[in-house]
Amino acid sequence: MTRSFGLSPKGILDDESRCLRRDVFVNRNVDRLVRVLQRLESFSIRPKQEMRAYEVRLEEIRAALNSDFAETLATRERADQWRLNRQRIAWEKQNTNPEVK
Repeated sequence: MTRSFGLSPKGILDDESRCLRRDVFVNRNVDRLVRVLQRLESFSIRPKQEMRAYEVRLEEIRAALNSDFAETLATRERADQWRLNRQRIAWEKQNTNPEVK
């Protein structure tokens, strides 16, 4: 089983690609929300400090989501590394053992 960062053989986006796209989507939209809050400051609807607190909270949420995403991705990558390492070792044993041929 091989992994790709795009289309699987059937043309369906794989899990990692979807996760990466979701991460980009979340980050892009948090950026947009921060810009909206910054523009709203000029209308003096809320005190400037309160608007800044909302911006900081959004950034905090983004950081937590990115951290969780990175941790999950790292866990998956370690599992893939372990699986591929076992496959390589098995292949090397099979191809270096003269009795198998």
